[in-house]
Amino acid sequence: MSRSPRPKFNSEWIKLHDGSKITLRSLKKEDIPQCLEIRKAVYGSPFTVEEWRWKYGPSSPYFFDVLVGEYQENVIGMQALLAFPFQFGGEIKQSLNLLDLMIHPLWQKKGVFSAMIAKVERELRGSFSFMYTFPNERSCYGFIRKFGWKRLFSPCLLVRPALLYPDAKLDSQRQIENRVGILKDKQYIRWRYSRPGRTY
Repeated sequence: MSRSPRPKFNSEWIKLHDGSKITLRSLKKEDIPQCLEIRKAVYGSPFTVEEWRWKYGPSSPYFFDVLVGEYQENVIGMQALLAFPFQFGGEIKQSLNLLDLMIHPLWQKKGVFSAMIAKVERELRGSFSFMYTFPNERSCYGFIRKFGWKRLFSPCLLVRPALLYPDAKLDSQRQIENRVGILKDKQYIRWRYSRPGRTY
């Protein structure tokens, strides 16, 4: 499945709880250094430029978009989005993964998170079979209480059956029909295990 960018988010002014007005829009190339700094401020460790390009740039076959919040030409938050094909048995559905949500510490608890997720839902909800995320403790409440997202696992856990013995007698066709998960074809495997700075 090929890389699938979309038309950019509509640029939009949003008024926050404290009266500040921010712009929500799609990422521009010149925003990337600020996004890397936000990651450092939020998580304590930055992405390298190479990691960014691997995940959201030309190295990613699943690139979709990155929504940013901007205040007076400063990026204050970002919500990355990757579109993955999901396999439900023999059927393929398009999904949207919301990941790497980051709001600069000085702008947290002002409504930036809610504004960004609301915009993603307004503009994209009808374009995919489903959207999903793996929230941390801080954002989990917002997704569930404010937006009505459903918790599938508690704690979040994904499992895959493993064949312990090569000669185990299992109905392989039935396994294929019942499989649910990201379509892990050659393209996915090549991309997933080519992350810069990692050894697998």
